[in-house]
Amino acid sequence: MKKDISFIQSDPVFRKILERRAWEKKITRARNKGMKLESESLKKHKPTYTITHIVKDRYPTFDAALQDLDDCVTHIFLFSMVPTTELIPASRITNCKKLSIEFLYYVMKTHSLRKVFVSIKGIYYQAEIRTHLITWIVPYSYSVQKEKNVDYSVMLNFLEFYETFLGFVNFKLYQNIGLSYPPNYRFIKKKKGDLLESLITRPVGEKSAQPKNKKNLKIDPTTANQIERSTERITSLNQTLQQVENKEDKYEDKELEIDKPEDTAQDEDIFQDETSNLLRKDQEAYQGLFSSCHFWLSREVPRESLEFVIKSFGGAVSWDGNGKETDESITHCILDRPKIEKNIITRDYVQPQWVYYSVNNRILLPPTDYAPGTKLPPHLSPFVDDYSTGYVPDYRKKLDEFFQEKTGINRAGETAEFSEESISEEEIR
Repeated sequence: MKKDISFIQSDPVFRKILERRAWEKKITRARNKGMKLESESLKKHKPTYTITHIVKDRYPTFDAALQDLDDCVTHIFLFSMVPTTELIPASRITNCKKLSIEFLYYVMKTHSLRKVFVSIKGIYYQAEIRTHLITWIVPYSYSVQKEKNVDYSVMLNFLEFYETFLGFVNFKLYQNIGLSYPPNYRFIKKKKGDLLESLITRPVGEKSAQPKNKKNLKIDPTTANQIERSTERITSLNQTLQQVENKEDKYEDKELEIDKPEDTAQDEDIFQDETSNLLRKDQEAYQGLFSSCHFWLSREVPRESLEFVIKSFGGAVSWDGNGKETDESITHCILDRPKIEKNIITRDYVQPQWVYYSVNNRILLPPTDYAPGTKLPPHLSPFVDDYSTGYVPDYRKKLDEFFQEKTGINRAGETAEFSEESISEEEIR
């Protein structure tokens, strides 16, 4: 009795697999017969397939896709750092690196980062996108050795799906903030290691300034670098002019609002209480936590992680090769060594943990507790609610007191009040 496989053959992926099997048989037949020209022509017409329809069927809405994005982003970041092998070509690794940078760029531009935690496995991040909390882990940048017990063929099958999935998600995220996808890259910024700022984004509908006939143009790399530098200078000048115009518009608006009644200023007191106003102001200050800071990163610190975290909260970052250490605007030097060669009075010298702890606690912590060579405070996880578990460390109480002094918000009472909701969310996840 023959099996009915008509419903299987209707799948486009299955049909392409059958075509590829027939194509492989033709190539082996041509090689055995010694027909080189026919085998070379067959290689150029290799059947390919896409799994876009599978992604669309599995995630009918964008919110459903965001709920299942944790494993996808973690898998993409993992394969962006593995070495090339026979099973994993370099093109797959570069594509994973490209997708990961584009996702980090969106999180950085929208200030969606919420929590960071440094662990033995890697660095955990949590971002809030459209009221969905997305948590992923990024491994440390070191040489990964191939494990014999790991079945890479299964992981590559998941990777093939996740590459298409994250490409759809990045496209939708960029469209939501009015940017076209995919973005281009600046060669000079990428060469210096500034990957997040190397992306060239443009509004939706705006055409790129690249010429149409690229094949007929032959430009030397030196002239290409000069052209790129000139375009970067023009864009920076345009940005400064826009800032000046915005400031002038604000001054004009203030002059016009002098004669207006002050009823709008009392709306916050009428429709909101004091605690909600404090929480709103705290959230606005949290998004620009490092807006008044300029960091200098030493060569021994995790540069890519610190660059992403600092720029997500409005800070400026420089390092050797992308700036000068003698810059007077630098306010903080991040280093991970016991001794300081040159100590400048106008700067604060801290360890990398100071940046992560300040983000998790939503305030700038005292830099003296994280000075180079000093013993660091206890390593507390931001993903654990100490008040709901029943044990509150002494350093957690100290941080809550310092937070209340800075903002006027009693965070201990707030977490204790909403502890039941936080437990239920963790159980559901």
